[in-house]
Amino acid sequence: FNLNLFNLYTCQRVKQYYDLMSSHGYFPTISKATNYMFGSSNLIDQIWSNTDPDEMESTTVLTHTVSSHKPVCCTLVPFSSAEPSDVKERTITYHDFSETNIKAFLAEYSSPRLGFSAEHHFSEYFLHLTRSYQAHFITTKVVRSKRNQVDKPWLIIGLRKSCHIKRTMYHRWVASKGKTSSHSLKAAYVSYRRILRRLLSQAKDSFYLAKFEANINNSKYC
Repeated sequence: FNLNLFNLYTCQRVKQYYDLMSSHGYFPTISKATNYMFGSSNLIDQIWSNTDPDEMESTTVLTHTVSSHKPVCCTLVPFSSAEPSDVKERTITYHDFSETNIKAFLAEYSSPRLGFSAEHHFSEYFLHLTRSYQAHFITTKVVRSKRNQVDKPWLIIGLRKSCHIKRTMYHRWVASKGKTSSHSLKAAYVSYRRILRRLLSQAKDSFYLAKFEANINNSKYC
């Protein structure tokens, strides 16, 4: 487009161009000068992306003497949208605590009966509670996806919701590029992502530690 992003705050055309790209969820990945002419540096060779920064490995401006324009490149974490032939369908089980399921469970729930045969009444209540829980909260889903190739049982419902919140914050930040709120939204997203990464790491470590301790006398499952 031959528009110098270094003039974002001084040129109206550049600002309109930036706002247009940002409104569609794209952000520039190159921040260094890519063109040198008459003693001045410009940023007119650009790569725009709507990819999550977590999936971006690196961006580079190469230096050579063939042209005044420097080659630019952006490397993403390899991921193919096409399903590989060796990925088979499988069924995963997870807990779905949606509002609809909670209402259905509460509608079927009944308090334990009190009587002289406490053991019998408890067994009856526990059986009813277990069946209701499995009927309304345990959900199965058939998946055929590379991202679901490895289950993550340590992702409890709270962490799954947090991952969704992180993605929402990222898209809000990208959509705000060029606006006054962009800096604060980026800071909030980066802070939330840092905390979430730590919690995910702790949850994963705790899960495998508990699994190891539960099977410490059985090398087959350690």
